[in-house]
Amino acid sequence: MEPWTFRQYVSDWGEWPFRDWYNEQETRVRVLFDFYKDLLRNRENWLMPEIKEFRLFDGPHAPLGEIRYRADDEDRHGRMVKRRRIRPIGFLRETEHDFILFVGCEEIRNGQYIPSDAPDKALRLFREFQLGKGTLYELD
Repeated sequence: MEPWTFRQYVSDWGEWPFRDWYNEQETRVRVLFDFYKDLLRNRENWLMPEIKEFRLFDGPHAPLGEIRYRADDEDRHGRMVKRRRIRPIGFLRETEHDFILFVGCEEIRNGQYIPSDAPDKALRLFREFQLGKGTLYELD
């Protein structure tokens, strides 16, 4: 089985939305993203059977999808004090065996994100990509 490749989209005007989001995150969020990226990289199929670490959007943000994981904040005794649901959003290209990351965000409730426009921004960037704009860079 060929491992999946992760790429990030960079706009024609030099915006690196996923990288900028990633670099702003706490260490725990970054380490867990890297862990789930490696987990998914070696998974043969992300869609069948359905897995909890990835979900395709339906509705207005289709055909995008999100990597799903938690990075809960804990107090000094290891007790959870804040539930954090991290959601990097991108496009799964099954034939190319890659996932293109457009933005990162946090889901606070069903369908509500921080930043609030993250799914819309990801869709806008995806449409630019479909038009041949921007550049893809591989993530390590």
